[in-house]
Amino acid sequence: MDDETSEEIAEARRLQQEAERVQKEAAAKARLIARQLQARGLTGADIAKVLGVSPQRVSQLVKSGLGRRSGSHARSFSSDRVR
Repeated sequence: MDDETSEEIAEARRLQQEAERVQKEAAAKARLIARQLQARGLTGADIAKVLGVSPQRVSQLVKSGLGRRSGSHARSFSSDRVR
């Protein structure tokens, strides 16, 4: 490969790594916000509207990382109301 192509490949890889980092940061922020809104008494449906996600996703956000080791992908199902 020529130098230009190698540089483009390296840049693509760097951008992919940056995108993964930013995605993890955004997910952590969404979990924090969902938990804060829940603590203020909002329902899962209300939090879903605020965050632009489904009530099921809100349930995942508020439960993720609680009582489990980081990286666990246990599935959970709940009603629209987050407790």
